Amino acid sequence: HFPSLQRLAAIRRYQGSLEESLELLFRAADCNPDSAEVFNSLGNTLNSLGRERDAVERYQRAIALRENFPEAYPNLGNTLRKLGRFPEAEVAYSKAIALRQGYVEALTNLGIVEERLSKPEQALECFLAALKYDPAVRMGHSNVGMALVDLNRHEEAIPYLHKARELDPDSMEIVFNEADRKSVV
Repeated sequence: HFPSLQRLAAIRRYQGSLEESLELLFRAADCNPDSAEVFNSLGNTLNSLGRERDAVERYQRAIALRENFPEAYPNLGNTLRKLGRFPEAEVAYSKAIALRQGYVEALTNLGIVEERLSKPEQALECFLAALKYDPAVRMGHSNVGMALVDLNRHEEAIPYLHKARELDPDSMEIVFNEADRKSVV
């Protein structure tokens, strides 16, 4: 029973039984090989098991089954980023954003990839767009601040870094970014 297999796989994943979840998802895929959702879930579970290359295959299968699947593209992008395949990750995040305007997670991750690809202006644009859609996004202000620092626009970075600290005063990453910013200003 396809829906039962899917639900039970999700429960087992939530409980931390990843291998059992994976087995159930493979059975669900056998029952319904045209389910993009099952292949996306397979990708997520494989990714959690450290099987990134297998996960990429499942995300690509999910997208092949349903090209208009905005949730699958960031999953693919995150996995490609883990594998150091930044140009491919850039494409995946861009497709997610094209499918869902204001997709904060995809915008943020695209900004991170743009930084890795030495495209600081594009990274800043992504981080600013993410912040526009969600001004309270965790690390959003810090991302903008650090992108401005990378562009040697230190004075513009200060308010963003202060706002990041205000929004998340216990974040060690934000404190580190602020301290790093002070060392170059």
